[in-house]
Amino acid sequence: MAKAFAVTTKGMEEVQVMFKVLPKRTANKIVPKALKKAAKVVVKSAKSKVDTSVRFKFKADKDGIAKEVSSKQLKKIAAQIRGKAGNKYVIIGVKVAKKDPFYNLGNWMEFGTLAKRTEPLIKSRSAKGQAAVSSGIGLIKHPFMRPAFLETKNEVEKIFKQEVLLEIPKEVEKMLVKGKV
Repeated sequence: MAKAFAVTTKGMEEVQVMFKVLPKRTANKIVPKALKKAAKVVVKSAKSKVDTSVRFKFKADKDGIAKEVSSKQLKKIAAQIRGKAGNKYVIIGVKVAKKDPFYNLGNWMEFGTLAKRTEPLIKSRSAKGQAAVSSGIGLIKHPFMRPAFLETKNEVEKIFKQEVLLEIPKEVEKMLVKGKV
């Protein structure tokens, strides 16, 4: 399973103070919009970094049909806002249904398969596993999500901060018009 990693913003102390002063519902309206807008940059970069030349071949299923899939399917990258009120975050990844047989395709591309591992294994492979490796089964890693994030992280932080600072006055104005605080 892929290890998750998190990012926190720095240099936004003023914004954090404003969110503490303003009602929680204000932050719950502003943060998801800002996250969505900032995530678009990472999504665009990740789509451009997918190596579309990779093909996956799967052995025949019970009906005798062999499947072949192209890594072009990994271009379906999207961002989803998740989290509870006051603790919103964004998940960026390949859109695939859990029941899809190629559910792990993104992970295989990003991290490679065990058969083509570049670091030595702690425990040696089984005879069957070693035979699979020797026959050429497996995939060398072709990372696209991590490089996309690393390339755009400064821009993402800037967009997020800018969007939050633009939306706060709008939300305050709405509260003043409604007369609710």
